[in-house]
Amino acid sequence: VQALENGEVDIISPQATADIKTALDALDGITVITGVEGTYEHLDLQFENGKNPENIFSNPTGREAFLKTVPRQEILDKLIVPIAGEDALLRSSQIFVPGAEGYDESVANNGSDAFAEVDIEGAKALLAESGITDTSVCILYATNNPRRVNEFALIQASANQAGFNVTDCGSDQWGGLLGTPGAYDAVFFGWQSTSLGVTNSLPTFQTGGINNLNFYSNERVDEIVEQLNVEFDPEHLIDLQIELDKLLWDDFYGVTISQFPGVTAFSDRVEGIDPSILAPTIFWNAWDWAVTDS
Repeated sequence: VQALENGEVDIISPQATADIKTALDALDGITVITGVEGTYEHLDLQFENGKNPENIFSNPTGREAFLKTVPRQEILDKLIVPIAGEDALLRSSQIFVPGAEGYDESVANNGSDAFAEVDIEGAKALLAESGITDTSVCILYATNNPRRVNEFALIQASANQAGFNVTDCGSDQWGGLLGTPGAYDAVFFGWQSTSLGVTNSLPTFQTGGINNLNFYSNERVDEIVEQLNVEFDPEHLIDLQIELDKLLWDDFYGVTISQFPGVTAFSDRVEGIDPSILAPTIFWNAWDWAVTDS
C-alpha cells in the first residue's frame, strides 16, 4: 500500500486483509476493486502420517468430531466480510464453485449442512465415543499471513472447547511442508482454480494424486475420477461430480470455508485493469492495460 501511495508501483493485488482495505480506502487517486476470487479456503485432515502419535484422523469419528468444531461462519464474518462485503459467502462444496451449475443441487444433498454451524456438544459426544486417548491436533498454516494467523486462533479456541488440544504447527515455509509425513495433523490453505473444467480438482482426491497431500483414498472416488476424465455428456458430468462431492463429505475429508476475498488497487494513471476470479487473476488481460499519464 505504501509503495502504491508513493508512486513506486501502479497496481497491487496483495493478500487481502481488513487493514489493507482500510488503508487503501484512505488514499486519493486510487481505484479499489474488491470481491471474491476463484481460490477457496479449505481445511484438510491427515488420514495417515499425521503428527499425533495415535494418528487421530485415521479414525472417522475423530474426523467428524473435529470438523464439527470448525467455526466456518465466524471465520467468514470476522475475516472475510470486512473485505468482500456482500460478496462474502460460505463455500459448501469440495467440487463446485458457488454459482456454478450443480452447486446448489450438490450442497442440498452432500451433507455439508452438518458442519454449517459449530456443534461443541456433538463434538464432545463423538470424541468420547471414538476411544481416542490423545486429542492433540497440530495445525499447519501460513504464519506470514495475518488473516491465517487469526483464522488459526478462531479454530483453536473453538476446538479446544470440545476437548481437542490444538497446537501450532504454523510456518512461513508451510508450502514446503505440505504432504510431509509426521509434520502436522490438519492444514488450511487455498486451492486456486485455473479453469472451470471438470478435471481441475481431480488430482487432489484420487489415490496417489499429485495434489493428494493428506493420504486420502476411496475406491469409489477413484472410479469417478476415471469416469470424469473420459465422460463428455454434460448432465452425466454434473451427476458424477455431485456423487463425488457427497463421498468427500461422507468421509469427513475436511471442510471448505469460503472463496478468497480479493483486493486490487491501481493508480488513476493506468486503465484497463479488470481482475478475473481465475489464475492469473489481474494479469489475464495485461495487453489491455494503458498508461494515461506518465
